[in-house]
Amino acid sequence: MSSSVPVARRSSLPAAVLWDMDGTIIDTEPYWMAAERALVEEAGGTWSHEQALALVGNPLLVSAQTIIDQTPVTGTAAAVVDLIQGRVESLMKERLPWRPGARELLADLRSRGVPCALVTMSYDVLARVLIAALPEGTFAHVITGDQVARGKPHPEPYLTATSRLRADPRRCVAIEDSPTGVASAVAAGVPTIGVPHIVPIEPRPGLKLVRTLAELSADQLWPVAMEGVSGPPVLNPAHGSEGTRGSRRKDDRPWWKRAWAVITNPFTDDDDAQSQSRDLLPQRRSVPPPLGRPLEPWGRLERHFQIRWDAADLEAVSEVLRRAGVSEHADGSKVYSGLAALVRDPARPKDKKAIAVFVDGTHLGYLDRKRARAYFEEVTEATEQGGYVESTATVRVTPQDKRVKLRIHLDLPKPGELLPRNSAPTEPYAIVPLGRRVQVIGEEASREALQAFVTRSKQTPVLVTLRTVVEKKPRSQTRLVEVELDGEVVGQLSRAQSSRLLRVLDRLNAQGFLAVARAWVGGTPNAPQVTLDINRDDAHLHDWLALHRRSARSGSLHEIVPSADPISQDG
Repeated sequence: MSSSVPVARRSSLPAAVLWDMDGTIIDTEPYWMAAERALVEEAGGTWSHEQALALVGNPLLVSAQTIIDQTPVTGTAAAVVDLIQGRVESLMKERLPWRPGARELLADLRSRGVPCALVTMSYDVLARVLIAALPEGTFAHVITGDQVARGKPHPEPYLTATSRLRADPRRCVAIEDSPTGVASAVAAGVPTIGVPHIVPIEPRPGLKLVRTLAELSADQLWPVAMEGVSGPPVLNPAHGSEGTRGSRRKDDRPWWKRAWAVITNPFTDDDDAQSQSRDLLPQRRSVPPPLGRPLEPWGRLERHFQIRWDAADLEAVSEVLRRAGVSEHADGSKVYSGLAALVRDPARPKDKKAIAVFVDGTHLGYLDRKRARAYFEEVTEATEQGGYVESTATVRVTPQDKRVKLRIHLDLPKPGELLPRNSAPTEPYAIVPLGRRVQVIGEEASREALQAFVTRSKQTPVLVTLRTVVEKKPRSQTRLVEVELDGEVVGQLSRAQSSRLLRVLDRLNAQGFLAVARAWVGGTPNAPQVTLDINRDDAHLHDWLALHRRSARSGSLHEIVPSADPISQDG
């Protein structure tokens, strides 16, 4: 959802403000508790206030399963979520309990030309109740729990919002009421204002706690948010930095000990230790963050390789390891998994085809030159489309006897399979999960439409749209799946293959989304062939549809797959 909003011009104002919904703009937590209690009592059980409080901040599916385990309520977790959410929707339509100062601050920001985005883990149906109660254009964009693959506390919701706003996360402000939401915003690199409500929020870097929004105006948001952000890193004067705090201290520790100090200090509360560790680091050249919409790889993520890094990147690794979601292993290593973005960096000295790698908004390193050249054309194409390539990455730091082992693994498909060779649909769509290859039939009738995609050397990756058609015969009629490429029909699936996908198409179409699949175009100009790469397993497709209703993002190569990070209730 977008609107034409004037651009904020005063430097004291943030580039954008990102709002949580439940507990921040409206006080809906009592609605969730009432819906849970009513559901349990109808099943013949009891539901205490303490039990309800224990679910605050939990993922919706986890909360639903807890209710099933502790009460007579039966059914699947997804079905319980639907029932509770339906009750909450009814209560919201009766009355919206506004949080103090929220509506006034939204109006002030709009009058000052500061764009706002709603970033909530509630589903779209609930977000629309709120939007209908506010002046048109209050939110330039709306990110809901069924539009992202990873919910809060993962940074994806806030990175998605800043991407759609084309704003630098570091110049925005997030407003949250729960630890889950705060973790998501801070991990995305957004200065955050916390307004504790039902659940207390612990202080942390990047967060400023306030009592109520009624105390804040548009002009105060940015200065207040900056109070929670630590000052700039103290840089090594030997590398030409300015503004160093105090004189340079000599440190005779071996490099590996200094490196481990920098990496592990984020897990301590010793600010002086952190500042001393930063003194050991050279100044890093600032690389512009990824802007635009994320484009997920077209091909299978089958290449797992390390990216280049050097001592200058240790501060960035330290920043990543401050975030929520870091796990510690038995060998002492610290591991963080997140979203990686590939961005051109033509300003890198002596390397005009450099590709910078960001992990959840933080620049960590580069692809090596050989791989950068292999992917450069496709990364450039993503930039020209107004976006950037997004994949997955793992940061692992392990202490060893006389050194520190740092590994940053990046998952990408083969060169040439990063992006499709055609444009994605302009309508909202969902990409059917990857599986086995399925041959399309009847391509010979569409030679002209396919010839532009046929090459001699290899098959061409494309996106195709799947539609339902009815094949009529004198005594019967059969529903089949028709395959379109750039608006032209290029074939059909057989009856057997169609029958496996018709339910998926019907469900997505009913929710307002096109069904899209990855495909290959090969063969020869006179005999072209189209092969789909789709999952046909009934159980997998059932879980996919159940877990991610309305989970497509219009205009991005976002594949909906079962997420390891269930959607948070406190969003």
